[in-house]
Amino acid sequence: MAAIQPPHRKPRRWGRVAGASVVMALIGILIMPTPEPVDVQPAAEEVTSPTQTPTPTPDEREEEKRKAEKEREAEKSRVEESKEKAAEESAAKESEKREAEKSAARESERQAAEEAAEEQAREEEAAREQEERDRVAREEAERERIAQEEAAAAAERTRIQQQQQFVPAPAPAPAPVPAPAPASTYYKNCAAARAAGAAPVYAGSPGYGSHLDRDGDGIGCE
Repeated sequence: MAAIQPPHRKPRRWGRVAGASVVMALIGILIMPTPEPVDVQPAAEEVTSPTQTPTPTPDEREEEKRKAEKEREAEKSRVEESKEKAAEESAAKESEKREAEKSAARESERQAAEEAAEEQAREEEAAREQEERDRVAREEAERERIAQEEAAAAAERTRIQQQQQFVPAPAPAPAPVPAPAPASTYYKNCAAARAAGAAPVYAGSPGYGSHLDRDGDGIGCE
């Protein structure tokens, strides 16, 4: 049996490839544009020379003086205006303060007057209430006095009635017996009998007559 032979491989040409790469690289370097060198110069230092101030002329000095004078006058005017404004504001504040004080004083007086009026009204009301209480008390006292007097009078009447119930009434006094008149006694009329003190004249007594006993009851000159 014959032995198996491995496949035949061609040898790689690494040397040729590497050489071609080097050549291409050199060609690229050669065809690339070469940058021009830049000449860098140091910046020149700027030297500033001092500005020369021109000497003012007399007219310029006079103008500056006038300007300065105007500025001083304007400043003085501003100061004066500021002072005047401050004075006006101060006067206005003082006026407002005085007006506020006057208003406060008027308000205080008004409140005091109202309080005084209220106090007077309360006092008058209290006086009226006290007077009404006194009047009611007097009327009550008067009613009580009258009631006590009526009760006392009723008690007195009751006491008298009770006494009258237990005390017998006194016997009537006997009629006075006229003194016997003389047999020849005669009274012309009742006036004469009364003048003699014989009236009334009973029947059977001296001086009795029918002309003295008009109603015929036995008693003449009643």
